[in-house]
Amino acid sequence: MEYKDYYKILGVSKNATQEEIKKAYKTLARQYHPDLNPNDKKRAEEKFKEINEAYQVLGDPEKRAKYDQLGSNWERISSQEPWGRTYAGAGSTHFGGTNFSDFFETFFGGHSATINIEDLLGGFGARHAQPEYELDQESEIEITLSEAINGTKRLINIPATDLCNVCGGTGYIGRTATYRGRTISSQNVCPQCNGTGYIQRTKTIEVKIPKGVKHGAKIKLSGQGAVDPRSGRKGSLYLNVKVKPSPPFTAKDEDIYLDLPVYPFEAILGRIVNIPSPSGGEISLKIPAGSQNGQLLKLKGKGIQSTSRLGDMYVRINIIVPTNISSEERKLIEAWQDIRKTDNPRSRLI
Repeated sequence: MEYKDYYKILGVSKNATQEEIKKAYKTLARQYHPDLNPNDKKRAEEKFKEINEAYQVLGDPEKRAKYDQLGSNWERISSQEPWGRTYAGAGSTHFGGTNFSDFFETFFGGHSATINIEDLLGGFGARHAQPEYELDQESEIEITLSEAINGTKRLINIPATDLCNVCGGTGYIGRTATYRGRTISSQNVCPQCNGTGYIQRTKTIEVKIPKGVKHGAKIKLSGQGAVDPRSGRKGSLYLNVKVKPSPPFTAKDEDIYLDLPVYPFEAILGRIVNIPSPSGGEISLKIPAGSQNGQLLKLKGKGIQSTSRLGDMYVRINIIVPTNISSEERKLIEAWQDIRKTDNPRSRLI
């Protein structure tokens, strides 16, 4: 058996305090934990085992003292059963003639097992190896302008995060065994959640869309976000509202706009027409006589109701000139032209 410098393995001096040794061990255990080194797992397992062996000796003041006394004779004396009987007390993990690494490799199935002992259980463990969880999540919901005005209810499918029912959210499945009065623990990555502690699924929930919701607003659904396997705390789901284009309407804040095609004679003489309502149905609109192209007609209170105000609806007059006219229409228009021949609408440009 090759002599191992346990101080060198843990990266501490021979004068290091027990607290410094413990701190160094925890740091290295995190660094070389096999589950945190998937790209070089074999090397990490070997290093992880070596670090544990070193700490089993240096972390125990009695064993450390014996190790310091024996120096280069450590290999020969540690393999003898009398040493094991003398120093293998209740808190010891030295097993006489049994090599420490070989025992764990035999009992826990070789490199497939992750050893988690003493301070590793208390100061590192499966939960400490888990990443931080982003509990609040975001998604998008698309609604019509009518739904934004009136409010609605929707059934939507959202991603749900649940605690893994196999490992209980720890991410690991533990095993224990007793060897010569000492309980030894092993933790393997949970095969169902792959060590995350949670599983993903899809669930259907009913969402209430409030009246007057705007494009870009967020609807908060408390408790519908991700779940932290360690505490069971749930985050919130934020739905980003997208009001999809709803021709012929456009919306700006709480106000709604509509371009209304109008024939010249309707703009001249005036007329009452029915126009679509953004909230559904129709609205009766009076086009005043003499209306001009581009003129806005305001329908008060026919916009979107928000928490701050009730919007209005603006109807923009868009005069349409007919392209296909009958001979009778042409005669009437020419007669009208003769009547107004002295009137030049471009006189102000000269």
